[in-house]
Amino acid sequence: DKIRPVSTARWFNGFENATSINLKNLDTSRDTNMNKMFSYCKGLTKLDVSGLDTSQVTDMDAMFAVCINLTNIPVSNFNTSKVKDMHSMFDSCFKLQSLDLMYAPNIDTCINTFLDCTSLTSLDLSGLGMSKATSFNGMFGRMSNITSINLSGWSTSNVTDTTNMFTECRKLKTIYVSEGWSVAKVKSDTY
Repeated sequence: DKIRPVSTARWFNGFENATSINLKNLDTSRDTNMNKMFSYCKGLTKLDVSGLDTSQVTDMDAMFAVCINLTNIPVSNFNTSKVKDMHSMFDSCFKLQSLDLMYAPNIDTCINTFLDCTSLTSLDLSGLGMSKATSFNGMFGRMSNITSINLSGWSTSNVTDTTNMFTECRKLKTIYVSEGWSVAKVKSDTY
């Protein structure tokens, strides 16, 4: 029988020595909260989340934070249409080398989302809808090897804080933006 929770928040949080997690019998079709679900799973080198149903999830805050040994997180099939919170979602995923995100139109919290993802060299986030977001504080901070970020399609008219958004991104050469990009309301902008 499958397990059908309404929340998997913190389920595996702090499983520092776990080397694998089998999610085969987990039915997340009713799950609305995946906050810190795998955070601090420092021993994981592989994690298959491709079978998770995320269609009802609104909170992915720190979902994979400090998964320091994962090189790939297969989230390209995630249905993120209801997700509002991606705060620190991939924070300190030092070895993460690739990441493909699906369309997420309702993001309002994305502070420190990719902070310290030091192995990523490029990132395509053109599918994230940012029209409700107000802060990009530390969003790409200390991504020391990132060279290009695609933010085209973003509407940023409500953003008031871009503090440390690109701090210590020393190799960053290209940022793709489109006509929806606006910094008119930004009050705090230390980069």
